This record gives sequence, C-alpha cells and structure tokens, in this order.
Amino acid sequence: MDGTSSPPAPAPPPTSVPGAAGVAARYFDGRHSQSHDVTLDIAHDRVIVTGETVARDEPVGAVAISEEIGRTPRFLRLSDGALCEVSDYAALGDLLARNGLTRRRLSRWEQSRLAVLVCIAVLVVGGLCGYVFGLPFMARVAAGRLPPSALDTLSAHVLLTLDRTILEPSRLPYDRQVQIVQRFSQLRFPDAAGRRVALLFRRSAAFGANAFALPSGLVVVTDDLTELVGSDEELLAVLAHESGHVVARHGLRNMIQSSVVSILLTWYIGDVSALAAAAPAALLEARYSRELEREADRYAADVLRANRLSPGLLADILERMEAVRTREGGQLPVALGYLSTHPTTAQRLAALRGE
Repeated sequence: MDGTSSPPAPAPPPTSVPGAAGVAARYFDGRHSQSHDVTLDIAHDRVIVTGETVARDEPVGAVAISEEIGRTPRFLRLSDGALCEVSDYAALGDLLARNGLTRRRLSRWEQSRLAVLVCIAVLVVGGLCGYVFGLPFMARVAAGRLPPSALDTLSAHVLLTLDRTILEPSRLPYDRQVQIVQRFSQLRFPDAAGRRVALLFRRSAAFGANAFALPSGLVVVTDDLTELVGSDEELLAVLAHESGHVVARHGLRNMIQSSVVSILLTWYIGDVSALAAAAPAALLEARYSRELEREADRYAADVLRANRLSPGLLADILERMEAVRTREGGQLPVALGYLSTHPTTAQRLAALRGE
C-alpha cells in the first residue's frame, strides 16, 4: 500500500420504481445558468432526478417543494441549492399525491373558490369592524395622549384659519360679552377639566347660530346664538354641553378619525402637524355621533343640576331650533347652524327632560 486511497467508485444512477411514470423537468445545478432536461420521480421516500448528465437521489425531507400557485411552474429545491423546475404542475401533483405528499392546507385554500370567498368576506367584515370600532378606539387613545401644549398649538392653528376664512369679529356689545362670561365663570363643574373652558365671541354668516369647542378648551360662541336663545340659562345649557365635548375631547377625536394618516402620526410620535393641516376642514364638516352627543348631554345635565338649573333648558333650545327647521320645510337655515353639527333626536330631548 502506498498510503493513499483511491476515490470511491461512482454510485449507479438511481432509478424510479418500475411502472411509475416520471415527470419532465428542467434541472439547474445552482452554479451555472444552463439547464438540463431531466426526469423527476419519487420512490421509497426519495426524490430521484435523472438525465443524460444528471443523477441525483435525495430524501424527500431534504427537498423543498414550492406551493401550487395558479398555473405557474413549481420548483423543487435540493439540499445543495440545485433546482428542478416543473411546468406540468398537474403531473407533479399526481406524482406527489401517489406518494402521500398532499398539498398543504394553505395551498388547498388558494385553489378553493369557497375559501377565497370566505377570506374576502372576512376581510370586508374585518375592515368594517376596524372602521366602526377600531378607528374610534385608536382616535380616543391618541386624543388622550396629547399634552395640553399640543392642544393649544392645534387650536391656535385652527382658530387662525377660521378667522381668515369664515369668522368675523363679534358685533355683540362688550358689556353683553362680559355678562355672559361672568355668568359662565360662576358655573360649578364636576371636574377641573370643565373649569378650564373659556369663551370667545365671533360673528359668522356661514356658522349662523352656533357654538363649537376647540381642543384646547376654547368655546367659540356666535352672535346669532346669543340672539336665538330665550334666556341666559338656555345659553348656559348650550355652553355646558360644549364643555362636555371639551372634557371628553370629542372634537379632537373627530379630527383624528378624519384622517388615518393623522391617527398613525399622532398615535406613534405625538406629532400634531399633519392633524393641524386637516383640522379646520374636519371641524367644519364634523357631525358628532349620537353616542358622543348623549355623552355631552349627560355632562351638561350634571353641570346644570350642580347649579340648580334644569337639564330641560338644553332640550328647550334644541327643540326650538328643530321647530324652526320644520317650519322651513326641513331645510336648515343659516340661523340654525348648530343643528348641522349637533343633530337632535326625540330620544335625546326625552332623556334631557328625564334628567
């Protein structure tokens, strides 16, 4: 012996089980771009690839078999990176089935029209649930995370935009403004948040008789509203209702919900710049949901009761607005702009009077 060993003799090319038809494939060795025509077969839990210059024998467990996707070719990746491309996906499916290699559950779902329809239905229902429940939840959490300084910045931007467009300086006599502010400042609120609400007077042909709250706690009162109410107590009832929107940050939540992008920015980084850009339009188009209105109604009722005033005062002014709208044939006059963002219902009026 010379101390060296001779190379082992090459193994004979593997063969498939007699009588089992192979599947035509193209073989790529993973190192060169040239392909080789081969026959692919499976026998005794082994994948057998044979061709003029190719002889491969791999355990089935070492071979990655691609999923069935429509009518596209399927691939078998061998342990060393070599690849077999099979265009006859039906013949390969039969070969796999004969050897107990059935399609995976996901692949079967992809080929089932019923499964596809079910997935579409789940997607639609999930999207609706996300919009109806998930979006308000995210808006509520995001609104609660914003610090007062961010609310002040946002409100200043909104008010500046509105003053440049649809708001005008109030023509209400200064003494009357002072009187209203003094009456409002004397109200007792059930929490500190309500006591931070401040009043600002403006005139607006577009808003008409209206009062709306900015996120910072500033409530804008129009001249038309002060003329429409039958008493200072009714005006206080409206302002107590707006204070409820401020405390629960309803307006801010509506602004956030108007833009999914704003939700994401506010949720993750607390940045209000994107929200501020869309805030004026969102405020003008805002229409509180019935649940938010009922929540603000309950807050107003608590404030009014704490000050020995009847919660029915709010119902009275809302009902008067509704009556005027009815007389106008269902149209919404400019003087009743408050109803455009604060829809009234018989249930709300009955609940307020029940308080």
